[in-house]
Amino acid sequence: MISEVIAVFDIGKTNKKFLLFDRDHNIVLNEEVRFTEVYDEDGFLSEDISRIESWQRDCILKIIMKKMYIFPQCIPILQQANCIQIL
Repeated sequence: MISEVIAVFDIGKTNKKFLLFDRDHNIVLNEEVRFTEVYDEDGFLSEDISRIESWQRDCILKIIMKKMYIFPQCIPILQQANCIQIL
């Protein structure tokens, strides 16, 4: 059975979370990751933005490919140049 869900990305300084909630606001999926900081062009430690973007894209695509969940008010997603653009 396919369930309607709401996807949430919680991007904190230490942890990054991907959560799916059902219509009753119960968590049906909770994925948590940590990424190593990288040095930016000015030599400061910072978030690895390209890695976070890639992880977000992979999370959404993995859910779409499983065909277990749908996003009832989904905005079309277009993968382009290593990023996801919301149209």
